[in-house]
Amino acid sequence: MLSKLLKKTLKFSAIVALTVYSIDFIVTEGLRRSNSIHYDNFSKIFSGSMNADLLINGSSKGYVQFSPKILDSLLRTNSYNISLDGNNFLTQNTLITKYLQYNTKPQTIVQVVSTNTLKGFSNEIFLYEKFLPYFEDIEIRNMLNSSGKNTAQIVNYLPFTKYNGKPLTLLEGVLSFFNLHLIQSPLYKGYREDDFIWTDENYAKFIELNNEINDTKEFKFDEELLVLFEEFIVMCNTQNINLILVYPPLYHLANNYGVQEYINLATKHNVTFFDFSHDSEISFDKKYFYDSQHMNKLGSEVFTVKLSKLILEGQHHFSN
Repeated sequence: MLSKLLKKTLKFSAIVALTVYSIDFIVTEGLRRSNSIHYDNFSKIFSGSMNADLLINGSSKGYVQFSPKILDSLLRTNSYNISLDGNNFLTQNTLITKYLQYNTKPQTIVQVVSTNTLKGFSNEIFLYEKFLPYFEDIEIRNMLNSSGKNTAQIVNYLPFTKYNGKPLTLLEGVLSFFNLHLIQSPLYKGYREDDFIWTDENYAKFIELNNEINDTKEFKFDEELLVLFEEFIVMCNTQNINLILVYPPLYHLANNYGVQEYINLATKHNVTFFDFSHDSEISFDKKYFYDSQHMNKLGSEVFTVKLSKLILEGQHHFSN
């Protein structure tokens, strides 16, 4: 009797395990093939099919403000924007490391820098689901485990639980596995073109809030991220990758924290730094922005043309 019960239990457990791991395999492989907005860049990077000559790496300030179309046209190059919306240098560095692991080395990396590039996370990694199909990669796993708010500890022991509570992610993975790509990425080589305007109402709210801010705190980079950033700079120099640090335009009333710190880093490691943060042409005209931190399509195009010209001229430092 006990023997029969044990056999049934083992058989049932085997069926459940096979089903769970099969679903996990299908979803993971599907997401790795997905060409939707969240997974398309990752699919190209990890499949080794991106192979750009020039990479743009950064946060939303790179994602919506650096146009590969203009860079390609003016520099006669093959550029790609791998910037991660809402993320600091921890995730940016992990992605660039994976890019170099699976793709040919770029000639140039444009590293977008700003106030929050080297500031620590206070919450979960924004849209960390992008990394889940590659959870078995130890560097990605360590990055996701850097905050308990990203994935539960149980995922380290039962990886098939990584998609728990994410029904849309599961659905997209299954559909993509069977080559059913319902929503393709609208991005152009990783760049999101935001054709927005800064409405008078939102501008007035910014002015009101800006007048109320009395920020007297000393600005400091996160020490661990600063070490990681300097290691990244040294890696680029060692591998003869032309590294260009770029602080893109902010609206002129927004604080451009970190500029002097980036100047010091660029000087210390002999790399190029372009400071557009309070650009005399762009930063003082509201029409180029949709909020104080991000340029719209018009501003991004004007800015990318200016950046391209500096790169063509071989400039090593720019501040305006």
